Amino acid sequence: MVLSTVISLCGTLVFSQVSANPTGAVPGSVNNIQQSLESTAEYAPLLPQEEDTFATYAYTLSDIIVFSYADDAQIEIWNEDRTTLHWSGTLNQDEFHHQYGSGIYQILSSREFSVLIGDPISNIVQGWTAVDQRSKPLSTKLLTVVQGSWVSGSHTGTEIFNVFAYYDNTHVVVRNLNDGTQIWEGDLDSLEYWQYYNSIGGSVGNNIRGLPISIEASKEVSAISYGDCGYYLPAFNGTFTGRDFIGYLGDMSDWPQSLKIIPWEDDVNITVTDLNEPTDTIWKLHIEDRGRIEGKLILRRWVKIEADKDISCAFVPGQGCYYHLLRAIDRNGLGIGTEFFIPTLGFCSSNPGDPNGQLDIFSFYDNNQVEVRSTFDNTFVWSGTLNEGDHHRIMTMTGAHTVTSTRGVAVIESAGGQAGADFLPLWFAIHPAVATVPTPQFCETECLVSTMRQNNYQLFVENNGNSMDVINISTTHTEAPDFTSEVTDILGNPLPDADGNSQIDTDSLPASGRFEVLVNVTPADKLPFGTTDTCIFAIQSTQDTARMDTAFLITTIREIEVEVTPVDTLYVYPGNVGVFNLETSHNSLYREDNINFSWSTTQPEAQWTVILTDISGNDLQDNDGDGNIDLPSVPVNQEPSPFQLRVQVPDDANAGDEDVVTLVTTSYNYPADYPGDIYGTVIDTGRYVVIVEPVPDILIEEDQTGIVDAGRTIRYGLEVFNFGNTDDVPNITYQTDQVGWTHTLISSNGTDPIVDNNADGIPDVGLLPRVDGSDSLFLDVDVPWSAVEGEIDSTIVYARSTVTDTVYDSVVIVTTVDVSRVVDIAVWPDQTTIIHPGDSAIYELQVANHGEDADPISIGSNTIRNLNWDTTFTFANNEPLDDYNNDGQSDLNFVEVLDTVSVKMVVRPPEELGSIIGEFDTTVVEQRYVWIQTGFEADTIVRDSALLTTILEPEFDIHNYPNPFTDKTTFAYTIPRGGLVTLRIYNRAGEYIRTLLLDEELQYGGIFKIEWDGLTEDGKEPSPGIYIYALEWRERKEDDSYATFKKRIVKKALLQP
Repeated sequence: MVLSTVISLCGTLVFSQVSANPTGAVPGSVNNIQQSLESTAEYAPLLPQEEDTFATYAYTLSDIIVFSYADDAQIEIWNEDRTTLHWSGTLNQDEFHHQYGSGIYQILSSREFSVLIGDPISNIVQGWTAVDQRSKPLSTKLLTVVQGSWVSGSHTGTEIFNVFAYYDNTHVVVRNLNDGTQIWEGDLDSLEYWQYYNSIGGSVGNNIRGLPISIEASKEVSAISYGDCGYYLPAFNGTFTGRDFIGYLGDMSDWPQSLKIIPWEDDVNITVTDLNEPTDTIWKLHIEDRGRIEGKLILRRWVKIEADKDISCAFVPGQGCYYHLLRAIDRNGLGIGTEFFIPTLGFCSSNPGDPNGQLDIFSFYDNNQVEVRSTFDNTFVWSGTLNEGDHHRIMTMTGAHTVTSTRGVAVIESAGGQAGADFLPLWFAIHPAVATVPTPQFCETECLVSTMRQNNYQLFVENNGNSMDVINISTTHTEAPDFTSEVTDILGNPLPDADGNSQIDTDSLPASGRFEVLVNVTPADKLPFGTTDTCIFAIQSTQDTARMDTAFLITTIREIEVEVTPVDTLYVYPGNVGVFNLETSHNSLYREDNINFSWSTTQPEAQWTVILTDISGNDLQDNDGDGNIDLPSVPVNQEPSPFQLRVQVPDDANAGDEDVVTLVTTSYNYPADYPGDIYGTVIDTGRYVVIVEPVPDILIEEDQTGIVDAGRTIRYGLEVFNFGNTDDVPNITYQTDQVGWTHTLISSNGTDPIVDNNADGIPDVGLLPRVDGSDSLFLDVDVPWSAVEGEIDSTIVYARSTVTDTVYDSVVIVTTVDVSRVVDIAVWPDQTTIIHPGDSAIYELQVANHGEDADPISIGSNTIRNLNWDTTFTFANNEPLDDYNNDGQSDLNFVEVLDTVSVKMVVRPPEELGSIIGEFDTTVVEQRYVWIQTGFEADTIVRDSALLTTILEPEFDIHNYPNPFTDKTTFAYTIPRGGLVTLRIYNRAGEYIRTLLLDEELQYGGIFKIEWDGLTEDGKEPSPGIYIYALEWRERKEDDSYATFKKRIVKKALLQP
């Protein structure tokens, strides 16, 4: 994306000590303005290399612009032999000084600065890339000059100033350094740029003067001023040597300009694409030999350049004569080094073949062996020894030159003596500065697991000084000795002790060099989760031991957890084994673990055996010797490991029996019972339920035969048994081979047919408890009058399980017709009696024999619902009955044919029934059948019955308990029948206290209760004493109206303090 700005402002730029400006030069014109210099000159050395003193050499065509990056910078500009002080003064941050005059200078400062040389202010035809106070072209702050602009002519509008971004969301502010006004503010993403055309006032002849500006950004940016060629493109690594570049290649129409690729390694592949159209490949090339410079005319394009090895990229004049100036770039990309490959120009003079280009070489060290050769054919050009501060100039022709030295030099290449500008490489006094940057700063690991297993701490040790340094490295730990560390290079090799001071170090690290190290932090065993250690990674300059930096590497012991299958349920038959297929895991990222097991059960393990096995069925063992069965070598990162839990169900287990096994899993590496309970959370629990499946087993007894007369009924007694392990409701069915005979299944009470208790559509004997539950029933076979003697009926009676209908048993009942006596008996009438508490119900029954023979008739009774009421049978004269025929039943002796006997039956409720003292039972209705049965063995089915209903009707009464009471009491009251009930409380003087019931409608009589909380109607506590309570009842009549007459009971209650 391109952001463009054109700003026109009125005003005049003010420069310090600005001399008269020369006439602007037309690109390529031959004014041949040069200063006569000796080929090799010696100058006074720079100021003594004192702490915080910054200095450099400057060769300039016309201008020196000094930018200050700090406050209170004491700056001096001297001539070449430091005999004449041209200027001195103090600059604060973002201030600058412009000094006019060509020649060689020394510049000294007490604080950080940068220097732009050439003629960027006094002329208009130049190009340069800005650098910061460290000579780096990528920075968050750059002080530079926007190139001057043509007002008229063929090149008007070709000048463009560009700011390039390398990161997304980079916020940029550009200001005019002369008056502080803001030129532009905005945001750029990676590979985006802002372009600007300078139209601000201030003249160079008829044209617009260069504009000093500041650029501040939230992330690193670069800036290229284009008014002509003569600059290097910045690399993404912050120098001018690298593998990725972006920049602008301008166009001065008829003046040739060329992109030069300078390879620093053999066999380099380079691709140049349009920055705005990434699919537009402008140039692809391969260079076999390092130092072999290749060029191509690429004009008015914003480009991106990518290489697979280190290169530098210069935008310089093409062949021929061309005014320009630029500083050369060395292998390390900052401009002071020991090896340079430099494109050069020449013969800008009236005599063809007369070299007009020049290389100005400055030495920053004594006894520096320097050599210059032709890059193309390695032809020797010059060699010599330069000391600190020495300068040597070589006149050049068009081509390329290689400059090598034993120690650092800087090289400025120019032609024509005007119309060029560039920032100087800065050579500061010894100024050690170190920095370390950790990535990451925080790391989680585990006991005994070094950080290299996850993500080693990666640190960059930076030499931010201006000279080679050996940087010592040390580490200390806040949690020593529980945490230790090892420092290696990026390949894992131990670091050396290059300076022999018993400390590891970086060895020799060049200025602006960066050395990558790895720090491997290892914790001890059995440290609590969350334990945090700070490894203090410290570096220190050997040039100046006061220069140091630290990084804090924070390592935390991560929490470990174990998991096991949480729940499962199996249904198992008795005698079988329930097998749970389970999984366990842990979340350690690096250490295998043995998962220990312990368990508890709800059933005795002596009968319900529990074992743990692997998936092949092999018993698990105590592999780690800690006393617990375990699953060994469970893998890392929550990868589940299978195992089995087996539960043996005993043979005699009943259906529905269950055993709940609670399985506890713990870690061997982080035992939950470790002292201090530091691993108390490393535990998980699974719950596994074994439920016994039902196994039904039904038996019915027994096969029988019987003889009966035609027209009579014969009864067979049967018994059904449940020997299964579950409760069962056996269904009873039958199959007969006779038509016209009636078969009836009678329940154990001998009176009622069996019913369908479980609502499955088939009659049954009801619920039989498991294992040995039983019940009796009867089969009544009614023989028709038409049956003839000797006729036979075979009936099969089935008892079938309702748990599993394939389980059943059967009996065969064979009945043969015979001619015999006629038996016929009867009892009557059905009766209902109402009694009151303390009373008994007395019933008179008639028993008659309508048969052909005297009959020893048995008599008894069965309740419909057993309420534990007492009964007594006597004859009408109160003579007790006896078992005259010894059949186990009370009988009436022999009742003669056609005779009737009166029998008395007394029914007595329990004495406490109907009481209103304490708790009470409201059941007040009892029903029972009185039955009689013939005493003839062959005719025991002949019987009859009468229904007696006894109703216990409560009296109208009330009582309270406890009495006396202290805080609350309960009123229990009885009413004979339904009606309206009111209960009020008064004090002894008859004053009203409280209403507990007011016309409370009760549908039925019975016994009821209500509590009094001891408070008055308005919620106050009454005084202790005697209180009167009154119960009123109005009976509900048959037409659902209520009687006008009230029954009332009044009693006393004592409230104690």
